[in-house]
Amino acid sequence: MVTIPLPTTPSFSRLVRFGVAAGRRWHLVLAAGVFGLSGSALAENKTGLNGAQTHRSAPVSSPASTPTGIAAGQPLEFLGVNLDGAEYNQDKPGAQLNRDYVYPTRDEIDYFSSIGMNFIRVPVSWTRMQASQYGVLDAQQLKSLDEVVNYAASRRVKVAIDNHNYGWWDVAAGQGGDKSTGIGAPGGVPGSALADFWSKIAKHYVHSSNVMYGIMNEPVVQTAEQWAPVAQASVNAIRDTGAMQEILVPGVQYDAAFSWNAGSNNAQIVGKVIDPKHNMAFEVHMYLDADNSGEHRNSVVSRTIGPERLSNVTQWAQATGNRVFLGEFGVGSDETSLAALDNTMAYLQRHSDVWQGASYYGAGPWMTDYRNAAAVNGVMAPQTAVLVKYVRRHPAPARL
Repeated sequence: MVTIPLPTTPSFSRLVRFGVAAGRRWHLVLAAGVFGLSGSALAENKTGLNGAQTHRSAPVSSPASTPTGIAAGQPLEFLGVNLDGAEYNQDKPGAQLNRDYVYPTRDEIDYFSSIGMNFIRVPVSWTRMQASQYGVLDAQQLKSLDEVVNYAASRRVKVAIDNHNYGWWDVAAGQGGDKSTGIGAPGGVPGSALADFWSKIAKHYVHSSNVMYGIMNEPVVQTAEQWAPVAQASVNAIRDTGAMQEILVPGVQYDAAFSWNAGSNNAQIVGKVIDPKHNMAFEVHMYLDADNSGEHRNSVVSRTIGPERLSNVTQWAQATGNRVFLGEFGVGSDETSLAALDNTMAYLQRHSDVWQGASYYGAGPWMTDYRNAAAVNGVMAPQTAVLVKYVRRHPAPARL
């Protein structure tokens, strides 16, 4: 048994938003990074596992003071935010666009791109995008997502399409204890269903060079041994369409950064997933409060907890030739939280040899969370004022 200073089963943080008005929601855990395979760590073998709204935002002012971090290294290739909304109310029959869920707006994309961010992670509902397993994709959902992808491309912003289903086909049923909805779990939905979804998405976006494919947000019900072949099948399905864009592969146990190579078997098992086109990264998540949920306002463990929780997975990536992407992380606006955020960003930049990017949680047109990165009344959020210290001033267009 490996002893680690954090619980091996973090509590839910931001699973699904249930009931916007009532504010009922689950919550997801750690949001930290994506690991990409490169060089000798990848093999030219697709078999892999076991085979081996429409207006520009006005300028905003910045808070008077922010923490001062010291960071060597190069800026991350991608830095941006999660734009919540399209995944809301997955349990509500007959949910309506712009009443029960919402896609990112042009104003949001304008704002974050205007301050130097070049990446957005867009959570979507699998069962809303594809109402039946192996079925056709929903035309309205594709239209809404197309508008986001195309407008983001005009602003030179990458869009990670995030399948926000926590390793389940039906999130509400899974939360209620129905294990039969788990992808690749015993008695659950076969991994081929997820591969079919990604094959159809990849065919639709095969020519959209600013798209990334986020296989699954925080798989919860599977073991690493069960999840790895599911992830591999989705990678293969995407590549079979001819799509060449980057793929983001998560681990199990809420995709937690701290346990990637310390108790979850992610490093040993999921880390063997390969991409024949060598354009893949492993995604991890990280929050900085005591139980890793991100649900405790202004209660980060310490100013240095971010680097401490990222150090093991960073060393793993360096030793194995992988790259990583911090898919979710977020803090409050008190001084200690902002200092912890600053230290986290400085650490990522110092290790940008393996950390490809980071996506702060979060923002969105209906976002009311204390971690909100959106400007309020023309004033930049204190958290965003920290993040913009680390943006690329001249984002390299080569990867768009």
